[in-house]
Amino acid sequence: MDQQFSITSVDERGITNLANGLSGFTDDDNTVLQAMEQTTLFVSAPTAESNGRCLYFLTDDGGKAYVPNTIINVWITDLSVRTVSYNDPMLPPQEKLIVQFVAPDGTYWSIRTGLLSWSASSLLLGLSQLTTAQLVEQLSIRITNKGRAVFLNPAIPDGDGGWARVEVPRDQLHKLEYDEALDAITHINQTAQSITAPEPTALPEPPPFVEDEQVEELVVDEKIDAVLDEIRKPARRRRKSSATPEVVPTA
Repeated sequence: MDQQFSITSVDERGITNLANGLSGFTDDDNTVLQAMEQTTLFVSAPTAESNGRCLYFLTDDGGKAYVPNTIINVWITDLSVRTVSYNDPMLPPQEKLIVQFVAPDGTYWSIRTGLLSWSASSLLLGLSQLTTAQLVEQLSIRITNKGRAVFLNPAIPDGDGGWARVEVPRDQLHKLEYDEALDAITHINQTAQSITAPEPTALPEPPPFVEDEQVEELVVDEKIDAVLDEIRKPARRRRKSSATPEVVPTA
């Protein structure tokens, strides 16, 4: 398999980069890009250096490589929750939504975002509107933002070679609470697994999930968000879930 891609540095230190040539990703000019092996994508508000892009993966030297904001022709293969614990005592354990999908060339990716974020809520609300047949077919995800809030908006084929954004009823548009998010994940996974995908879309077995560490600046953002959530909401009893605990060291 020809796996050619490029990473272009956009700052003098080489910390922030733009990644091009990735299967399943396209810029606004709808140019389909090429292939790369599986990795984890993190969700972040765009910056001037990221050229408006909101998804990045960590490079071998610890930098960031931002990918295009449109993910096309991919199959979502699994939604799960992982509980992340940090060595920093000021950071409480946090639940992360893990969205695994496979690109047209058979390579796997995972998107990791806060379970109680707008990113997770927008994606879960959109996927919850789909039928069983739609969930097992190829989808597109368009990443947009309003300030620091990032939204993952799914789209389905429109029948004319394009993509139609999945519409969510206005009375359902809200940030999901913990139990609502778990219910949505369960519903989407069970709906997608209720029938077998057609033979042409048979996919290879996904590789084992390998956790990537977030950079320090995101840990600081999460600390602030956690403190604000504690101020805004009274403590509540959470039901048990199948979330997998893990420990992420902090710098």
